[in-house]
Amino acid sequence: MSQGPVLCYLIEPESAALPGRFEPLAVNQPESWRERLSTLGGADLARWHAAPGPLPSGPDAELDRLLLGQPLSRRSLDARIGAVVERVRCDPALAWLAADAAAHCGLSASRFMHLFKAEVGVGWRSFRAWKRARGLLNCVHSGENLTQLALTLGYPDATHFSHAIRQVTGLRPSDIISGSRHLGVWSEIGVSPGAAS
Repeated sequence: MSQGPVLCYLIEPESAALPGRFEPLAVNQPESWRERLSTLGGADLARWHAAPGPLPSGPDAELDRLLLGQPLSRRSLDARIGAVVERVRCDPALAWLAADAAAHCGLSASRFMHLFKAEVGVGWRSFRAWKRARGLLNCVHSGENLTQLALTLGYPDATHFSHAIRQVTGLRPSDIISGSRHLGVWSEIGVSPGAAS
């Protein structure tokens, strides 16, 4: 069995306004999808990977076009909710309860939770759990042990960390880390080291 790169294209609910019935090309048009993916595996991906620092703003729309056939329209969030999303994106380990985020928005906790779900498409707790668990991907090459990673990502201890990661991903953190030696995470801050492997 040959091994090759695997591309996981993640569309986070707070960043894109998905059409009512979103069907990825991989399911409906496999030949078109393979062709687009092979195009992506060429010069553009190498250029984006080699670029120092943050990714330029263009590749998001270009990747959308290559993988999905068209750029996804960006979700326009209520400014208060957008500020909370950005704060959590910048620091997923931030220990914010719904009441804290609501106070930041000048809303009651119940109104905040209702508005957050309406704007983002997922509830506050699910969003926080996902963002915090997603932070593990940015740390897989750090060399930290599980306890250190747990604290870095805002979990109180390794037990809570392992349980939460397994609940979100279905995998143990140790399995994610050991299976990620060649993982490269492409995000707005750049590409993690494993992508070059």
